[in-house]
Amino acid sequence: MNHPDLIDAPCLKTFLTADFTVWEAAKKSHGAAIDDLNLSIDSENMVGAKPPLESPPRGSGARISNWMNKIRTKVALAGKNTPLESTPDDDIFNDVDAYITNLDANIKVLHKEAENLVKSMKQSSETMQQMSASFAEMGQYKLANDVIVRTPSHSLFTKLGTNWNNLSKLGAFQESSATTKLEEPMEEMVRDVQSVKIAMTKRRELLYNYSRKAALANSKSGQLDKLREAGAAPDFKSMNLEDEINTLKEESTELWTEVETVSRRLSRDIERFKVEFREKMHSTMESFHSIQKEYAEKFTLGWAEVLPDLKPLETKPVQATPESVKADEPITTTI
Repeated sequence: MNHPDLIDAPCLKTFLTADFTVWEAAKKSHGAAIDDLNLSIDSENMVGAKPPLESPPRGSGARISNWMNKIRTKVALAGKNTPLESTPDDDIFNDVDAYITNLDANIKVLHKEAENLVKSMKQSSETMQQMSASFAEMGQYKLANDVIVRTPSHSLFTKLGTNWNNLSKLGAFQESSATTKLEEPMEEMVRDVQSVKIAMTKRRELLYNYSRKAALANSKSGQLDKLREAGAAPDFKSMNLEDEINTLKEESTELWTEVETVSRRLSRDIERFKVEFREKMHSTMESFHSIQKEYAEKFTLGWAEVLPDLKPLETKPVQATPESVKADEPITTTI
């Protein structure tokens, strides 16, 4: 380059450099600059709601415009008073919305408490394991000369330790079954309900876009009528308004057709969802209750296992002393 003003221009240095690494870094830094744009959005109809905003896309102005429309729609629908065009299915979807809202709130509570139930089972199993070790050690103790002294209750405490250890293992199996039979199915049902909520939101977004374009078309039609009533000759403004109105009406017609199609499909899907959800809940609870009944029976047998050894003891006050036994034998006491 021989231009006297551009030959040393810093902005062209990277472009004219043969260093591939520097050139790629410059391209990436230019693309990332779009992230620094402070894009404003129309917060009309927003009533204290703060929905999460998505990151602006990189690319053409059309893509950014579409992103802005999506954000504007989410913000508008976050308000409860956003006007929407009435449809023949309003009563049906109002009922579905109340049903799903109630279902969502309760299934989340059930899932959370199922998690807590599993945690309590795990804690109970671990506690019993620690207690079993203490029971096993309670029937004997060691003197300073390493002589082990066993009490008359040594055999009983050993049985109790073994018994509580077995019950601890049973509790661990119960915890595992509660995870697979209750917690995980509840988590899956939470996702099922969320899927329905997303589908309902998509329908509302379509209906909102239709309502917005229909309202805009009516507004512009009013402006055109005023121009015609004023007796003004057709000019660029009126012709431009008429073109905009026709475009908006065409777009509204397409959106309305899509709203009707989605509404019919969603109505069928929700009825199927209600049946499947009811069956899934029924199956989950039947399976969980059955397995808990089995564990309850096993726990009953486990608790009863040592009851014969826990009858009142008749002991004679005979005191054993370290001198009455050999050094390498454990000492038995009446304590």
